[in-house]
This record gives sequence, structure tokens and C-alpha cells, in this order.
Amino acid sequence: MRQICRHEPMLHDNCLLPRARTAEISRFAVSKMMRRRAGDGTVVGNFETPDHDARRRIPDTSLGLMQAVIAMASNSGMTHVCAVMEPMLLRMLRRFGLVMPSIGPEVDFHGRRQPCYAHLDTGLARVWIQRPDVWELLTSNGKYWPLNEGAVRDLQAVSIILNAGPRTEDAEAGNQFPA
Repeated sequence: MRQICRHEPMLHDNCLLPRARTAEISRFAVSKMMRRRAGDGTVVGNFETPDHDARRRIPDTSLGLMQAVIAMASNSGMTHVCAVMEPMLLRMLRRFGLVMPSIGPEVDFHGRRQPCYAHLDTGLARVWIQRPDVWELLTSNGKYWPLNEGAVRDLQAVSIILNAGPRTEDAEAGNQFPA
């Protein structure tokens, strides 16, 4: 990634990407055959978005890959991940609460790609707030990455300050910190 993205945050050790604690996700691929199976009536996964729209069904394969990234990061002491991703993949991940902020301008690398990063504590706290069902799957209910309650409180405080307030469905669901 440092060879492709030659802008400042990538060139030097910094708090966005501390070199000793950052892992690069270099590939995120699901075979075409497996992706096709989701539309041919074969059950690949049964994890749905909150609106239960069958066209937006989440294949267990994609979330399984993200779960593996989180488990490997945890096992190796990584606190951050970075990647150069297709904008379409970033949009898909955002639907599940997985937000990877940009760390520079788009680059031309096998097509249009966006360099991005995530601090795992903050990123997974956001997933827990927005999509606790996805958080449970990605972290194996906290086994791979325990919830950082301080990060949750910080994100909720920022949300209130920005007048966004807590999401109605979160308040109705009674989302509290896991026991």
C-alpha cells in the first residue's frame, strides 16, 4: 500500500497508521461461482439487512472474511487495518456499519481504488451501535475482539453533540453493553 499511495499519512509512522500495529488487507475476494450461488436459489447465507430485502442478503462468505481479518488482527496484536478498496466494496461494508475512513485520494491500481484505514476499537464500536447483529458475527460475540465500551461512549457522545442523537431502533431495542 505504501508503494501505491505516496501521500503523507502513508509515508511516516503516525496515529492513523502506527506501523507496528497496522495490518494491511491486501485482498478481499469471493469467487464468481460463490457469488452467483446467492442468486440461483442455493442458500449461501441467511443473514439479512434490517429491512429483510432478499436482494440485499449478506453472504456469510463476505462477513466470514471480515471475521477472519478481525481474528488475525487480534491474534497478532494489531489495532489498525488499512486497505486500498473498490468504492463499491466500501459502500457494501458501510451498510453493515463497517466504516473505513479515507486516508488519501483515490488511486488507479487495477481500477479506481480508495486507500482507507480503520482503528478496530472505534470501528467495531460503531458496528455494535449500528448493527449489533453484525458485531456479534464479526467478533464471535466478543471472542475475537471484545467491545471497547469507552469507544462506544465516545461515539455516542459525538452523535449527541452533533444533534444526531441515538438511533430510534437502538433505543427501542434497548441496546446496552453486553454482559
